[in-house]
Amino acid sequence: MRTIREVFLLASVGTIESGVYQEACKARGISCQAPGEEEYALLKECIGAVKRDQYNDAVSAVFSELIHRKNICILGCTELPVLYEKYRDMCDDVEVYDPVYLVLTQMRKEYGNGYKS
Repeated sequence: MRTIREVFLLASVGTIESGVYQEACKARGISCQAPGEEEYALLKECIGAVKRDQYNDAVSAVFSELIHRKNICILGCTELPVLYEKYRDMCDDVEVYDPVYLVLTQMRKEYGNGYKS
């Protein structure tokens, strides 16, 4: 198992400001960086593109620039994995983690198809 030292967090403004990912990473010795306040408009542009189902070259360029900040990126917003799938071909050199997918995968392992509420 390899050791991860630093990640870049792409998420909604609220998630970034809550510090939940940063604290969890810090507890594991991982540096977690995120866009600063001056870049929140860029994040909102990416998230809004998914909500409106409107993609263009500007959104692609912004997303590419953000996701390439580090070699490892956490997509901490439900819209961002949708954008990632759309532009996956330009992200081959980045290791991307979707927390929702990871949780669902773990639940499937633990509960299988026999889960009953």
